[in-house]
Amino acid sequence: ISNLKSRCQSVQEKNANVYEVPVNQQYIMRIVLPAHFPNELPHLQILPPTLSSRYVDPTGKVVSGANELLRSWNPQNPNCVLGDIVVDILQKLRTDCGSNNPSASRYPHMGSYNSGTVPVNYSPNSTVVNSSPISTPIQSHSYGSQEQKRETTHVSFPEIEGLSSQRIQQLLDNEQAFEDFFRETNCVRMLEVARDESRKKNQERAQKNLDKESRIKEENARLSGVTKQLNELRLKYEKLSTQQAELMSQYSPSVIKEKLSIATDEAEEESENIINEYKDGDISISSFIDQYFEKRKIYHARKAKLECVS
Repeated sequence: ISNLKSRCQSVQEKNANVYEVPVNQQYIMRIVLPAHFPNELPHLQILPPTLSSRYVDPTGKVVSGANELLRSWNPQNPNCVLGDIVVDILQKLRTDCGSNNPSASRYPHMGSYNSGTVPVNYSPNSTVVNSSPISTPIQSHSYGSQEQKRETTHVSFPEIEGLSSQRIQQLLDNEQAFEDFFRETNCVRMLEVARDESRKKNQERAQKNLDKESRIKEENARLSGVTKQLNELRLKYEKLSTQQAELMSQYSPSVIKEKLSIATDEAEEESENIINEYKDGDISISSFIDQYFEKRKIYHARKAKLECVS
């Protein structure tokens, strides 16, 4: 037991001679030690009994072929250690369980977003000097670099190509007039239309989500009820499974053989006592014959059964 606890840090002692070790998040291995352990083979069972593995039978019992030392259990063998056997079987079961790799993309419905997209004819670093075309110096910053480069590029503004220098100067001098002119440009209008459409779609989606709120609450309540029932059934199953394992340990072949051997000796001893009573004159010949024959029948029946299980 000490070796089992040292090799399996996650082992839990449920009650006397019953231990549990997790295989993974879904399955556990239950270890039931018989009354005459280590002279008897330990019982290993997987709960719930749904694990698909060549080392587990349909009832969840770990077959003896899962480990060579388990197959040829011998407590006199120094290598026959319960902790090492359990660790070896756990590794084989975890290999059979496999791994559930998550999908590479959790949200395939989301498209790509280009944060560098800007409206056509828009340049935040440009300055109006005269009518089109306008030649303006622009600083371009390179991320991760300390150097700044200056280059000259030509930017076209169709909205001001027909304006005179005097009108342009008036816009520059009058902040409100510039604001009104700016909002009337085609690119700004297009951006406002796109903003309004996006806002409208977001409101529609939000309303649809709110309409589903009551249904979601109902489904959550139903899920809570089903989860509660599942937990109750699991606890009931684990309790019954533990009782079954304890009963199996009490009626193992070695235990039955031992009890039958004791009962055979008791029957033989009782028949010998009847002989002594007859010799001492305590019973008559007829009583002796009846009682002796009855006890010998019981003795020979038990003796025959003992030879069958030996």
